[in-house]
Amino acid sequence: KKSYDEKTRIKYTLRLSPKCDRYIAWVCKRERISKADYFRLFLEHQQSHDPNYSDDGPGASALHQASS
Repeated sequence: KKSYDEKTRIKYTLRLSPKCDRYIAWVCKRERISKADYFRLFLEHQQSHDPNYSDDGPGASALHQASS
């Protein structure tokens, strides 16, 4: 399991369709990971492959683009 060393934890509540929930449950069972870990890994992958994102702070790049 991956260790998350960030001190601040933010909790999200998602509303998903039953179809999406079945898919996520299927992936998590196949990969033997929790749903929370699935979403963390997915977001980390998206973040690392997004050329427009800067880790200067929460949403720094998006906020900068929106204000331009």
